[in-house]
Amino acid sequence: MVRFLSLLTVVATLFFGCGENQQDTDHLPPQDSGVDMRGRDTANMPDTTVADTTAMQSTEGEERKIEEPMEENVGPIYIGMSEGKVVEALGEPAEKTTFEMWDADGAEHQDWEYPGKGLTVGMWRGDDKKVTVDRITLSSKSTLKTARKIGIGSSREDVKSAYIDDIDPESDPLDEEQIVVGSLFGGIIFTMKDQKVANIFVGAAAE
Repeated sequence: MVRFLSLLTVVATLFFGCGENQQDTDHLPPQDSGVDMRGRDTANMPDTTVADTTAMQSTEGEERKIEEPMEENVGPIYIGMSEGKVVEALGEPAEKTTFEMWDADGAEHQDWEYPGKGLTVGMWRGDDKKVTVDRITLSSKSTLKTARKIGIGSSREDVKSAYIDDIDPESDPLDEEQIVVGSLFGGIIFTMKDQKVANIFVGAAAE
């Protein structure tokens, strides 16, 4: 009799235990129902794949690339060139201004004047005291040209043809006095007069 009661107790325990487990899982959706653990419709949820991630990274990279200053040389001179190499290429300037601190970048700036060449080379001196080129300006007497063969006297059409893929999209396409290549934060500004280039500035016109 005792053995029978013990067996009955075990059977009852197993029966009710299975029932509780079934109740715990009754509210869960079937595995292939298209509904997740939170009751959301997985069929309409976006699937973030490796391709999607790569695309996002690519887009971010393109944005960074757009923000980067455009690199360009004028004759033998380029942004970042050391003062020693400038002297090797052009000789000593006719005049050097005194270094002046600019609030925009917290660095010291100086102009090297080459009036016979129609050229002003802007120099930058940072905390390491190294002096390098950070601006280049060509005026009417200059015969120097950019890497894409644009110089003083080039036509407006020549400028647009040479830099068609790099003209600042935020600039006014109807502006007859100025063409901005790259951006004001790093690029080239062609100042026009009578549809021809009268002045060329390379560097950052804004900070």
